Order: sequence, then structure tokens, then C-alpha cells
Amino acid sequence: MISLQLILLTAVLNCSAPTNTSVVGFWESERTSKGGIGHTIEFQKDGSYLEAVSVIVDQKYSYENGKLSIFDPQEQSNNNEITSDVNFDLMTLTVKGPDGSTLRKERADVPSSNKPSIIGVWRYRHYTGAIAYERYAPNGLFQFRLPMTSSSGCYKIEGGQLILIKSKETIASKFRVHDGKLELENKDKAPYVYRFEAYGLWYPRDKIDYQQPAELKK
Repeated sequence: MISLQLILLTAVLNCSAPTNTSVVGFWESERTSKGGIGHTIEFQKDGSYLEAVSVIVDQKYSYENGKLSIFDPQEQSNNNEITSDVNFDLMTLTVKGPDGSTLRKERADVPSSNKPSIIGVWRYRHYTGAIAYERYAPNGLFQFRLPMTSSSGCYKIEGGQLILIKSKETIASKFRVHDGKLELENKDKAPYVYRFEAYGLWYPRDKIDYQQPAELKK
């Protein structure tokens, strides 16, 4: 669903629907910083786009008898796996930390059945002050996303270039779409590579809900 904010911005910038729709969809950067900071971009059929800086972490999880384990299958260190006590119902998921603290998360999607399950999307207030989103997929994939900033604009495709148009700047890059990936030319450096998010728009990025942590207000 397109947000009202994006609809209004599209009208102000007079976005036009592109004839080339090869980039339409939701894309996430394949490479991230050491802290997981990456970039997402969503291209709409009406010629508008929404981009966001977000923490992007993909790992694996297992759940059994009230124990939730999250781990990176590519890491071999002893500190690779994090195991927590959890309990949940249809709409809430509570995680108990090793220090006895609890973190309550709420479901952010529609339950697939009336039977409680950890599978699906959950949201909660992250310690940084922003809203974090977690997705537990049926195949054991764990995805963590923490949107940080976002902006919108119009785009068009001309002469083999993808052109992003904002109110104060225009960025043009040669591009190609192949094998579920979007590559944007980066001059003499390696191209920016985005992977298509087949699951779709499972977490919002158009409005960043941030509340400054109490310790930072002092």
C-alpha cells in the first residue's frame, strides 16, 4: 500500500509512470557495513520511489520447547549463537534475557492461523529508540530490520540510465537487472548491488518512528 506521504510527494514532483518497469519492486543492498547498515529502495509503477537507510541482518533461527536460538551459519566462533527463553501467543512475543529482563514484541502481520506460532513478522521499540522489525520464516530464515532514515522522489529510465530525482538533486547511474539483482554503476569502484526482496514490503520505511532513549535525554 502506498502511503499518503508518498502520494503527496509524487503529486508535488509530477512523477510520470516509466515505460521501462524492470526495476519496479522492493530492493535491499546486498552488502552492508560491519554493523549491518545498508540501503533499501522501492520503485513504484507510478514513477515514484522510496529509499531508506536501514540495519539489515539475515541469519538463521531454531525454536524448540520455549528456547529460541539465533545464529549466523557462516560464523564459526563460540559466541555465534544467542539463545533466549521465549513465550508467545497469537499477537505477542516475550523474550527473557539472561539478566532476567523481558522484551515484549507485537505481531506486525496477520497470523496465518489461529494457532500461536513464532513464524511471521514482529515489531518492538529497539534500545536505539527506533522501531525494529523481525521476520521468522518457515524455512528457518531470521531477518532483522531497523529503518533509520528515509526519503522519496521520482525516477525515470533513459538512455540506459536509472535517474533518481529529488527536490534538490538528480542522480543518474547506468544499471542492469539480472538474476534477481539490481546493479548500479559506481564509477571506478565496484557497483552497488541490490537483491530483490521476494517476500515483499514486510516492514515500513516511509515514516521513521524514533523516540530518544531516556539515558540520552540527561
